[in-house]
Amino acid sequence: MCFVPSAKGQKILQHPDIAALKEFNKELLSENKMTLLVFLATECPLSKNYSVVIQKIADEFAQELQVTAIIPGSTDSKKEVRAFAVKYKLDFPLLIDKKMISVHAVHATTTPEVVLLSPKGELIYQGAIDDWAVDLGKKRNKPDQEYLRNAILQAKSGLPVLVNYNEPVGCLINDF
Repeated sequence: MCFVPSAKGQKILQHPDIAALKEFNKELLSENKMTLLVFLATECPLSKNYSVVIQKIADEFAQELQVTAIIPGSTDSKKEVRAFAVKYKLDFPLLIDKKMISVHAVHATTTPEVVLLSPKGELIYQGAIDDWAVDLGKKRNKPDQEYLRNAILQAKSGLPVLVNYNEPVGCLINDF
């Protein structure tokens, strides 16, 4: 998914490349649940901080949500990713995307960044998890807005998602 500025400066949504996501991992998308892709980097401080938040969301919405973390690039080994999952007590799959297929399919730019898809593969929400991280090195005491949780609740209730994008704050995804 990518955002292109319109004439008025608003962001126009472009749909994710579902075929590329299925090529990357055919089990990535669920036909019965919403799919949450979480882009993380084992060395990114905000990825570490938000891992606990994502696990809580995965637990809270286990009936409605299939969560998969994507580790983009080839810098992390399977051993490092496993150690990260153990350290942060992550119960959902973590996949290494060495070729950046999933990153390009959804146009992810940052870790942590989330992409929430409907069971049909339609984009529901992308971007920041909440507003706790204001900028690199600047954080609130606690978040005022829980963007991802709000999007899940609205989609779960059959309501239109009022905000479908918030700029993620974190470490930029590099193409290596």
